[in-house]
Order: sequence, then structure tokens, then C-alpha cells
Amino acid sequence: MISEFAKHACSLEAMNLFEEMQQMGMHRDEVHLCMVDKGRSYFKLMTGEQNVSPNVLHYSCMVDSP
Repeated sequence: MISEFAKHACSLEAMNLFEEMQQMGMHRDEVHLCMVDKGRSYFKLMTGEQNVSPNVLHYSCMVDSP
């Protein structure tokens, strides 16, 4: 659900859900962790080596990343 909120620029909803899950003691699964790490590396490549200035859509995709 968090990923879908992020994809649709609903960052507040994504952050609220993530915080609720943390309070309940829920954690990401391994598959999701791998995807977060991959997404983070793409973001760093985009902003670093490719010199692309991120916009709100890029940041909303990163909202799930710890």
C-alpha cells in the first residue's frame, strides 16, 4: 500500500501508514527491502552521476525508503 500511495503522489498517506506500521511492530519483508535498496541506488545515480534535479514525483517514490 505504501508503494501505491507513493506512486500516486500521496506522500502524506504513505508516511502515515508507514508510521502506523512501525508502531504496530510491522517490518518490511526481504523482497521489499531489496527493491528499496535498488530504488535508492537509482535515485542516487539520477541525482549524482546524471545530474537530474528531482521533483515531487521522484521524492514521493522515495517516501517508503528508510
